[in-house]
Amino acid sequence: MINREALLYASSFLSRYTDTPEMEAELLLSHILNCSSERLITSLGEEFPAQSKILLDELLHQRAQEMPLSLIRGRKNFCGFSFLVAQGIFIPRFDSEILIYALLEKKSQGNRILDLCAGTGALGLSAFLLGNFREVVLTDISEKALQLAKRNAARLGVASARFLRGDLWNPLDADPLRFDAILCNPPYIPSEECESLPLSVRKYEPRRALDGGKGGLEIHARIAERIVEFLQPGGWAVVEVAPFQEEKVSRMWLESGMKNVDAVFGIDGEPRGVIGQCGL
Repeated sequence: MINREALLYASSFLSRYTDTPEMEAELLLSHILNCSSERLITSLGEEFPAQSKILLDELLHQRAQEMPLSLIRGRKNFCGFSFLVAQGIFIPRFDSEILIYALLEKKSQGNRILDLCAGTGALGLSAFLLGNFREVVLTDISEKALQLAKRNAARLGVASARFLRGDLWNPLDADPLRFDAILCNPPYIPSEECESLPLSVRKYEPRRALDGGKGGLEIHARIAERIVEFLQPGGWAVVEVAPFQEEKVSRMWLESGMKNVDAVFGIDGEPRGVIGQCGL
């Protein structure tokens, strides 16, 4: 079997499980052969090793079980950076990138930036690398997530990073800090909808990173309650929301004392976040 035949084989198999079989087949073979997509295309006539065929079948079986492609490959591209991902830790989505760009339009430099509910660290580390901040602090309730975020920081060359374990604002209480910018992608799926999420989400990602309680707003309420405490005067914060939650979360922020509160819209025109500023 040559690479071209392996590519066609994988694409045919994947056509039963995904709408993008050609793209996924290319990514899987590039992963197996440890090469770029460009290198794969220029080597279609080369021999596909027998051991690689065994591995390909294993990975195709995993995909048939609805394991996300990013988990199979062990990494996910986000804001132009490659992040390690792992089962049991929330996988960053392309839709969340807009939060970073919206924040950096308002606040692109400062002393300290916070990634609340950091997971892989994709939000905080990307904002730190794209902006001009002296330090990034990442918090998460999961020790496993923080360890992965540390690995991502090391891979990306981010030395000015701190990692704190705890529930929302709690790990910051011991050493009160104020931030020039805060990003957060909290759990915001309504509890009553979690069981109807796709199997690829329910099976491979932690429910506590998804379940936002009744109406998906319980974590949002806790964030809004204390957000002003942790922002520098004039600092900015952005948080991801479901489209139907934007008005309620915006109201929570206004009631907490935040100023210049506005919606962040995705490329589909739907609200994807709420952004606001701490008063001077």
